[in-house]
Amino acid sequence: MAPIAKRRRISPEVESPPNTTKNGISSDEKIENFYRNAAGWDLEQDYENRPRNLKKKKEETRLPIKTSEGWVEQAPAVVEQTEEDADSFLGSGDEDELVDDDEEDIEEDEEPEVPQISPREQILQAKEDLARVASLISEDPEEHIGQIKKLQVHATSQNRTVVKLCMATQLAIYRDIIPGYRIRPVSKEELKQKLSKDVRKLRNFEQMLVGGYHEYVKSLTRAAKKSGDKDKEAASVATVAISCACTLLNTVPHFNFRGDLINILVGRLSIRQVNPDFHKCVECLETLFRDDEDGNASREAVDLLCKMMKSRNYNIHESVLNTFLHLRLLSEFAHRS
Repeated sequence: MAPIAKRRRISPEVESPPNTTKNGISSDEKIENFYRNAAGWDLEQDYENRPRNLKKKKEETRLPIKTSEGWVEQAPAVVEQTEEDADSFLGSGDEDELVDDDEEDIEEDEEPEVPQISPREQILQAKEDLARVASLISEDPEEHIGQIKKLQVHATSQNRTVVKLCMATQLAIYRDIIPGYRIRPVSKEELKQKLSKDVRKLRNFEQMLVGGYHEYVKSLTRAAKKSGDKDKEAASVATVAISCACTLLNTVPHFNFRGDLINILVGRLSIRQVNPDFHKCVECLETLFRDDEDGNASREAVDLLCKMMKSRNYNIHESVLNTFLHLRLLSEFAHRS
């Protein structure tokens, strides 16, 4: 008969009361106590009493900048982190701030600030540029005739003193390099012709000279209209323009755009306001009539004066009419008789 296997005795487990904890408090009672205490909590006051985070300063390093003096280290930019950023549940937002700062830096690099130059520095800089250009053109006009365009840049300056200096400089240059003949325009057939190197260089010089001189005369015409203006600065520029026109008409009356120069003088004489500019124009015409040998310039001036007198119903100053007494026509007839 097989032996009977022994069985282990298992004592019955003691069942704990339902919904009880180790301390003998039921879970239902614990939940009730939690809600009872939560009703008396002041969350806003606790938030205010919590120690606040001060603004955190975070340095952001920047790349060096290359200047004319070498590489220059930029000062590190300080990025302040406010309390709102620290408390935000979305994060501190440092990455967004860095991206915005980088975009601002790029915009600043694309639009550099133009340094402000004082009027005195503008005048000194203009004097140096005008003297350098004038010396180059005087040394070799045919080689450096293209430098005339740089003079026209200063003629549009906002500084009136620079404009007057530019007018006087161009006057001196044109008086020296203007040839003793009138330059005629080049036809289309002549442009197609094959020329030697020297002839091509001379033609290029003549055409650039005429173009630059034409722009100069037009600038004198615009400025001379302000003669006698209430704006003293504009009137001073007009005085210089009229003086330059008179000098050109007496020194190079044979050259191109002589009629434009005479128009400047006639336009000033049409105004009855007598001032130094008025007397200067009268003296210029008297000199032109007295020294004109072939009579072409005198005839052109007389035609323009007569048209002006007729348009104003002869309401002019008597000195304008007296300029006709200096025509060589009277002396020639007296000599022949």
